[in-house]
Amino acid sequence: MELLDTTVHGAATIAGTAQDVTIAGGAIAGALTLSGNHTGSRQPEVAGISVSGTLPCAGNAPAPSNIAAPNTVRGGSVGQCSAL
Repeated sequence: MELLDTTVHGAATIAGTAQDVTIAGGAIAGALTLSGNHTGSRQPEVAGISVSGTLPCAGNAPAPSNIAAPNTVRGGSVGQCSAL
């Protein structure tokens, strides 16, 4: 699943994927939730995005990464995304 330089008007949930998860650039006008994604050896990537809500992450294996591209999160990042 890829969202590259995309604007989402509202909340988004990415859950239960077994393939790559890449969310880079762009904006989410609401919360962005990542949960229960099992992507093998490649970390889900949440990089360089603006989130106007919260960024909660839980149950992802491996945990998400921002690949050194910080995010702007108005509502706060929690769980596995707390350092993103």
